Amino acid sequence: MMVSLDHTIYFHEPRRVRADEWMFAEMESPWAGDGRGVVTQRIFSKDGTLLATCIQEGVVRLKEKKTEGQEAKL
Repeated sequence: MMVSLDHTIYFHEPRRVRADEWMFAEMESPWAGDGRGVVTQRIFSKDGTLLATCIQEGVVRLKEKKTEGQEAKL
């Protein structure tokens, strides 16, 4: 399960964003721990111009294996 806690998009060149042209997106996760994770993404135009930067923090819950006698709560 993953739920977004917060997310922000910073547009650096909003007039140059074209939905009908190819864009390159570079993503990385610089930190994860305590059931949360941070992801940053940079979006570039086809000529290499940085168009936007996105930052997102999310909650990450891994599915636990059921042990014998354990029932689902919901």
